[in-house]
Amino acid sequence: MCIRDRRVLKPYSKWGLHAHGAALGCVGHILSSEFKKIYIASTFHQDALFPWASHPDTDPLLGSREITLIHDGCETDRPHKIEAVCEHEIVMDHLRVCWANVEGTYNCGGCEKCLRTMIILDAIGKLGRCRTLPGRPDPKAVRRLLYTHDYEVGRVFAREDISFLEACGLQQSPMVASLRTALARPRWLAGLIRAVRKRAQKLARLVSSVSPFGLE
Repeated sequence: MCIRDRRVLKPYSKWGLHAHGAALGCVGHILSSEFKKIYIASTFHQDALFPWASHPDTDPLLGSREITLIHDGCETDRPHKIEAVCEHEIVMDHLRVCWANVEGTYNCGGCEKCLRTMIILDAIGKLGRCRTLPGRPDPKAVRRLLYTHDYEVGRVFAREDISFLEACGLQQSPMVASLRTALARPRWLAGLIRAVRKRAQKLARLVSSVSPFGLE
């Protein structure tokens, strides 16, 4: 779903908590003339489930007599999914995970989704094969990640990454230390920092729109 589609639902719901499962179901119904069964990739491992817009208990309810919707893959966590799909060359050539939508980039390499994907690929030695992700993940950037009250999802994935890295023998790595630092930051402080960053970004955009001769 593109960002404009999400804005239709924004006044009425939160995308992650309420809306994106129904949006995926709508896409399935649009394709029902071509497909009779649609698989919706799971967000969480079955041991980490909590109320979320796409869920194994609710996704099948969005189907109909014309199409069956299946919530697929919750028996596996994200790091192991990444490990599995990176064996396919087509994935390494075209993988896109970024939600930052930075103009001119396929994957920005700095948002939370890019970083957590790069962390796992780097840990298993496959990051260099991925043509769509830039460089190695920066532990400093990971340390600056913000997990606020409304972003429990990120905390789930950070804990999964830590468990995976530890299983790979990387318990003492800078990346594990950075993830633990980000997780240890109080939610209220993360929310405050995020608000300050947003205001700083707005100010930067305003300043950049000013020419030497006044507002453009």
